[in-house]
Amino acid sequence: MVELSPFLQNILDQGWTDAKQKRFVQEYGTILRRSILYQLRRHFGSEGLAAVARYLESMQTGAVMKQSTGLDQTYLDLAVNVWQDVLTNVFRSDVSDGLIGKFSNYHEQHNATETSFEGFLRQNIRFKFLDQLPQKISQKEVLDKIIDLEKDKDRHYYIQEARNRYSDTVAENIRSRFSNVDTSQMNDVVDYFFEVFISENYSAVRGQIDASQPRGQMLNRLLDQFSESHLKKAFQHQRQVYGHRGGITAQDDKHIERVADVQEISVADETDVYWDLLLRCQQPSTESIEADLLNIKLNRATALCWSCAKLKTESPRADTKENIIAFIAFYCSQNGPQRETESLPERASVSLEAVSGRYLRWEEDICGKIFKKNIRKDRVMDMVIRTLSESPYQHLLQQKEGQA
Repeated sequence: MVELSPFLQNILDQGWTDAKQKRFVQEYGTILRRSILYQLRRHFGSEGLAAVARYLESMQTGAVMKQSTGLDQTYLDLAVNVWQDVLTNVFRSDVSDGLIGKFSNYHEQHNATETSFEGFLRQNIRFKFLDQLPQKISQKEVLDKIIDLEKDKDRHYYIQEARNRYSDTVAENIRSRFSNVDTSQMNDVVDYFFEVFISENYSAVRGQIDASQPRGQMLNRLLDQFSESHLKKAFQHQRQVYGHRGGITAQDDKHIERVADVQEISVADETDVYWDLLLRCQQPSTESIEADLLNIKLNRATALCWSCAKLKTESPRADTKENIIAFIAFYCSQNGPQRETESLPERASVSLEAVSGRYLRWEEDICGKIFKKNIRKDRVMDMVIRTLSESPYQHLLQQKEGQA
């Protein structure tokens, strides 16, 4: 059975009191608040997010602020509903039926020891958030935005949204029709479908649909067009094309600057948990990352997280650890809807929430304004790549023989 903290074990053994509920909110409210804000940003962008953040913080401290004109009512209602639903699930009078009891029972039944209560809580927050989401835009609208939007950063947001919804469907369809795609190749083929195939083929598929015809199942129409020749193209270009936004290659450091653009959303929430821990100078173990990320979805994004954690944990030099954090801040800033109006964070306040969607520049922002030191990005990347090349995940580098 997993070991709970003394505080959580006391709740499990003796039940709730008002004082325990207040302490729980104080200790875990920050995780709850940040997870809700992450989900809001991921689905709706960052507009109005600062006001919602302040309101949630006031709920955590117990001094609930009055609603003001700075609060978007739709976002606020969604955030508050998720906050209340999660805490209702935690504070059940029958503790065994609440979130703490379910966490303990899950680990006992599955003999699992890897996932922490904090990770279990974040997962519950994500599920509650998805339950509360207003009606999403349609499948066709998501695909339309991928080819209609002009800015790459905006397009990549909807590519991620499409991947979030449909990656399993695409993988299953391809697996059922092409027997020559093994498990190790499937991630690359799915990457190619979302990053390249949709952009090149959706316009023609959309143009074939008469205005009087139903607009549903556009994805199925696209998949019908995915042929053996496209599969061969994916295989032939996986080294060149997947350096395109997901690859980690030693010969072109620009590729690694863009690796964040196509993180697999199926584990993106948990990956972001670990990025945030690393940015906040904590030391998550590589074993936890393997259990929570790599064993679920082994790809370049999760392997990169593992490599950075390994470097940060094992390096004896404080300056090397600081350089790794700078690289992670740069990497994480290249993902999400763009935010340009907020001031850059101070070094002490660097976190995933602070850098996500900022698209920071290495020399000007990372070195000049946040970390205030000269850091050779190429040297940091060399360490990351070397760590991967000496690991069981070296095949993800996808580099040719003889290349460093």
